[in-house]
Amino acid sequence: MAKPSITFTMESHKEEYEAALDEVAEVVLTKWGMEAESAAKKLAPVDTGLLRNSITWALAGSEPNTKTYTDKEKKQSGRYKGQAPADKGGNPRSVHVGTNVKYAPYQEFGDYKHAHGQSPFLKPAIEKSRGKFRDILEAELKNAMRND
Repeated sequence: MAKPSITFTMESHKEEYEAALDEVAEVVLTKWGMEAESAAKKLAPVDTGLLRNSITWALAGSEPNTKTYTDKEKKQSGRYKGQAPADKGGNPRSVHVGTNVKYAPYQEFGDYKHAHGQSPFLKPAIEKSRGKFRDILEAELKNAMRND
């Protein structure tokens, strides 16, 4: 009696996923920036609203996300100059989230009197959003693969 043979084929879809990632990178990073900004604003300490209203995001090599504010918010949002650092190769491969308010680093990291920040808001926001970041990436990749 002959032994049954088993045949199987393995296929790699690495190139397809890499192409899909190239297609969705800007969309994913934009959504990540929006999520991180929202989460950081929820955690930012509020006295005058300046810090909270100044938190924004920018794709690598781009100007910060700007919005239309009411007159009161405009006075408290800070002014941004320049662009986020560019990535090598000119393709947006990172998103930068932060604020230009001078006292923000002390809130986040502390100073010579305080080893830790008084009210960290950026790092905890990123930590809290990890699951949402993963969900955004998965959804956009699945969508890109479906459209191919």
